[in-house]
Amino acid sequence: MTQFNEMQVARFTAGYLEAALWASSDTHPETQEHVCLDDYQWAPGEAAKACKDVQDFMEYAGEQLLEYAKVRVCPNEDVWECAGHDFWLTRGGHGSGFWDRGLGELGEKLTAATKTFGCLDLYLGEDELVYVA
Repeated sequence: MTQFNEMQVARFTAGYLEAALWASSDTHPETQEHVCLDDYQWAPGEAAKACKDVQDFMEYAGEQLLEYAKVRVCPNEDVWECAGHDFWLTRGGHGSGFWDRGLGELGEKLTAATKTFGCLDLYLGEDELVYVA
């Protein structure tokens, strides 16, 4: 069983939540324009719902994540934030993520582990707050 410290989990989670909003879009409920959700805030409790799989994933793919942290180069960013970002992108099929980082077999293993967690979708509510579908 892999143990991660609070800083690693917090940074992974921060990168994951940032990527979730950045990579998600919806139709604005009032104007009907297509909007990027990184311009909006999470509804109360929704960020926690979005993160329900984070610790399970970190435990499930722990050894691979530790290796990722050793080899992944993230200019101007924390490697754990990059890992969280890659978890969101990979699980949503956004065309980038663990498999797209030049990590070879390690990237493939992390991608396979991610896919076991399925996809999450976000939407913009009538109150202009972000929710997990």
